[in-house]
Amino acid sequence: MQTWRLKGCIRCGGNVFIEHDAYGWYLACIQCGYHRELDIPVERRKQPAVEREEVGAGYTEEELLQTVASLPRG
Repeated sequence: MQTWRLKGCIRCGGNVFIEHDAYGWYLACIQCGYHRELDIPVERRKQPAVEREEVGAGYTEEELLQTVASLPRG
């Protein structure tokens, strides 16, 4: 499941989406193609899914958005 952040690109100010694949989470801009891997701690995945509303790979949408918000702005 993708999570979108409007005007969240640090390069061009375009729209970005947060997604994961076999290698981990990443952020990508649909306007300029900027791509960045996100560092999300692995230990968060060990918590039971019943206690959390997961969007994918064991992370909540709030955790993903906090990670993106902590990225430096250009």
